[in-house]
Amino acid sequence: MTPLLPQALGLRLRRKIHAHPLLSRLVPPALLFAGRAAVLRALLERDPEALRRATAAHPAGRFRPGELRFLFHLAKSSHLPEDAYRDFIAILATGFLDAHAVALRGLCQAIGFADATRFTHDILPYRGLASLFLDKMTIARTHADDATIFLKVCVHLEENPDIRRQLDERGIRVPALLWTGPIGGFTAAAYPYISGGHPPLKTLDEFHAVVDLARTLSTLRVARRRDRVTSVFAIRPDDIPDGLPPEDQARFRHVFGWLAAHEDRVRTRLAALPEGFNHSDFSLQNLLVQDGELVLLDYAGGGMGFLSYDLAYFLFNALESVLALHDGDLAAVIATSIARFHGPEAHPDIRRAAEWLFLLVGLNLGHYQLGRPEYAYADVFRERFLPYLRRMETFLSEASA
Repeated sequence: MTPLLPQALGLRLRRKIHAHPLLSRLVPPALLFAGRAAVLRALLERDPEALRRATAAHPAGRFRPGELRFLFHLAKSSHLPEDAYRDFIAILATGFLDAHAVALRGLCQAIGFADATRFTHDILPYRGLASLFLDKMTIARTHADDATIFLKVCVHLEENPDIRRQLDERGIRVPALLWTGPIGGFTAAAYPYISGGHPPLKTLDEFHAVVDLARTLSTLRVARRRDRVTSVFAIRPDDIPDGLPPEDQARFRHVFGWLAAHEDRVRTRLAALPEGFNHSDFSLQNLLVQDGELVLLDYAGGGMGFLSYDLAYFLFNALESVLALHDGDLAAVIATSIARFHGPEAHPDIRRAAEWLFLLVGLNLGHYQLGRPEYAYADVFRERFLPYLRRMETFLSEASA
């Protein structure tokens, strides 16, 4: 099948079209293909009637999963009227459901819901469906007879009994896994519904509860090892993400030039950190609240790595919330997080190594996300990346003093 936008357009231009709908006027018509081009152009021009005609003539099932995700994000940014948006998302959802009927029948059987057709077309809300298959950061909820479940895009298909046993021994709450299966290019998991939602992180007590959970989680022991940090040394000084202000472009060259020149020194610093279990996706999307306690999701792929990596990962992905609790000061966020996780008795070398770790993780995650042109949240990740870049410049000056 011919792609929605040919490779000649390039992923970078695709992102710019998504971010700026008026750029559609700059795309040569020859690069867009008849039929599907009409859907794209109707979205870009925010024309509800043209969108209805185009989608009626070109069923969603003929789009690739990646194209459907792109169209979904484009629809979200196009400010369509509510009814037109709802109709369009329903068409996209139906395309996904029809393409993955076998997996959905397995889900319905697992949760005791007999009528897969009614489940897929009537029960699962269109917004929840869009969240599950197209915007994989959000939990979707549905009802099946008397049971209430939630569906989540996850990383791993299988339960890990050894990790589950250790979590139970430590009193870490995890929900029962009802079903997993591949849908829409992702892995979906079904759990009993938990009403509390994600931790709001509105108070220091809520934040400290997450830090304490990360510390307890780090005490698990498994054979598998993960290294999700040292790939930061592969970033070159000229690998500057799009959209950085000129002064931050210079800062980027300085920081990553220094890291390239002093890689062995930094690795020696990091080696002072003990080993600990890493969940590998310890973020708000994998934490829920039930009866005032945290519930952990999607842990089966964890492995051993740098102690406190999970907390460093969490801070980057919840940066807006944790900065609000610390007067916008990233240095204070890192210092207080390290103090609570490692304790006041931690050796100074461990505390210093943890600060290196937290900054490197933030730089690595930010650069990776900003290098994904198809992703819909580049502005969010840029605003997270820049505080780490600026703090690292200051940190290097302090380390050299």
